[in-house]
Amino acid sequence: MVSDKEEQLTPILKLIRAYQQPDADFIAQPGEPRIQVSRMASRMAFVYEKIRNSLEYQEIHLIRKNAIERIMKRRMLVRIKPSQLAQDLIYELIRARYLPDNEVPEHKIADIGIIINKYFYLFNRVSHYLKGKEKRQTYKWLMGIAAVEIDQALVSPYKTQALAEFMYNTVRPNIVLDEKASELEKNIQIYLAVQRALLRSDQAVLRTHLFRYYNQGWYQASQEQVEKIAQNLPQIRQTIETHIRHPMGDVVFRYLKKYTIYFHVIKDVIAEEPATAESRLGNTETLEVAVKKACYERYNQAKNKLRRGAVRAIIYIFITKMMLAIVLEVPYDLYLHSSIQWNPLAVNVIFHPLLLFLIALTVRIPAEKNTTLVLEGIKSLLQFHDARDILMQRVVKRRLYLTTAFNVIYAITFVITFGAIIYALNRFDFNELSIFLFLLFLTLVSFFGIKIREDAKEYIVVARRDSTIGFLLDLFSMPIVRAGRWISLRSPKINVFIFIFDFIIEAPYKTLVNIFDELTKFIKEKKEEL
Repeated sequence: MVSDKEEQLTPILKLIRAYQQPDADFIAQPGEPRIQVSRMASRMAFVYEKIRNSLEYQEIHLIRKNAIERIMKRRMLVRIKPSQLAQDLIYELIRARYLPDNEVPEHKIADIGIIINKYFYLFNRVSHYLKGKEKRQTYKWLMGIAAVEIDQALVSPYKTQALAEFMYNTVRPNIVLDEKASELEKNIQIYLAVQRALLRSDQAVLRTHLFRYYNQGWYQASQEQVEKIAQNLPQIRQTIETHIRHPMGDVVFRYLKKYTIYFHVIKDVIAEEPATAESRLGNTETLEVAVKKACYERYNQAKNKLRRGAVRAIIYIFITKMMLAIVLEVPYDLYLHSSIQWNPLAVNVIFHPLLLFLIALTVRIPAEKNTTLVLEGIKSLLQFHDARDILMQRVVKRRLYLTTAFNVIYAITFVITFGAIIYALNRFDFNELSIFLFLLFLTLVSFFGIKIREDAKEYIVVARRDSTIGFLLDLFSMPIVRAGRWISLRSPKINVFIFIFDFIIEAPYKTLVNIFDELTKFIKEKKEEL
């Protein structure tokens, strides 16, 4: 519950109060033991997770949540009690180092067991109202929401959500949407756009926010409430998906993405020393020093993140490309030519990781000028408690006839770009399969490269200078990037290597790790008996 006094606080003071609260995720009750796992079993699980995650490019802050969903799906293939699933889940997360060893108190098992039991009951009731494909799709949809709730119960998102609320409350009064939609719909779209732009929330997280909005009291839902939700779930799901897929959403997201740096830096200043944050933000001199320090730390983080993201993407591309070369290209060459075509094979293996490395290498941040603009924007935010000076207030949707004309131009550049690449590859004796794989990984690498660059450039508020060469590069590279985005969004569904890891390797391997962990505990107990 939020007190009347807290309701009267300005958005910035609410954010400061949130960061002044101590972290309570792993506070144990007096005398309560903490969960500890075998170091050797942890190493085995950690190495496996590293290899498995290298096969699927995903945001770092979502990896734990995705692992929870994956573990639950695997464990629920056999009949298991919620309490046992909760225990197995937490132990697996600790072994894989998604949670710290010897820090998680044992009461977390019971807490997660209550959540899982609630979803088990909902799954059971849903089966009475839905059948076939719709039931399977609803189970999958709910599983994503359950994973988010469990993840947030293990590690609270209280502070990050306070930051999102701060941005939402600050920008909302200054955004005018050229859309014929209700005020509620506009508010929802701005809120979802803030979640996506500021916190990089995926669709499962967005669905969780909306699911809670339409089902007040879901945290402590009684069986009667769960029953009512199960009955109305098709309508609830349709409403939520309509919000998430609303065409206004992408427009607002792209618009707000340019302004997240102001809010990240304010958060950094507060988080550095929450107790004195209010006075430091209110003093011009201390504010300037703190903002400049936070900005340069952000720039360093951006460089490190760029480097890590590039390395992860390169590993992902290299491993999957090597596997495809061994499984597909080599046998195809031997069948077609009775020998291996080394030049196309070498180009296909080496070119794409090298291209991604070069894309990442060319990112530059104009630090001094950028910091000055960020400082001015933050001063305005703190002075007026809104975003009147940093936002272009109107979000305009392009007219239909212009969109149609631009789509025609895009289609023409698509044909020209891919046609030219295919022609060039044919000239270098690439066969049909080699051409297909080259184009597949070119699109993925281009998308990953642009995404990594944009992630690093989210801290840049200095206006980009347009040039004819830059425009032409963007025009003819965009079909490749868009194709890569389309493939990456669907690749988890068709990635055979992920399927092999998740459904063939993971279950027996994790069983072996669990047995090893239990054996270690058994030997330790026997030693203590001596």
